[in-house]
Amino acid sequence: MFDSNGHDRDYLDHDVVISRAGGGLAKDKDSGTMQRKSDQSEDSTAVKSLKNNMLHLNPVVIVIGADNEQIPTKPPHQYCVLD
Repeated sequence: MFDSNGHDRDYLDHDVVISRAGGGLAKDKDSGTMQRKSDQSEDSTAVKSLKNNMLHLNPVVIVIGADNEQIPTKPPHQYCVLD
């Protein structure tokens, strides 16, 4: 899911998606925004799932939110499944 909390190093175009792994975020007391508080471990569910999908050549579903400022086009709906 790529929505309003993108990262400066995320990259999306019609062929490539590069993104940091989600998780490890917590609300910052001062700003109220979600900030990274810890790194993901190799034992996390997200890492295990991604590695399993890669091993078995399973597709990964990507959902894009209209609030993501880094996408190259405006989606027609609040949330869209990418092809």
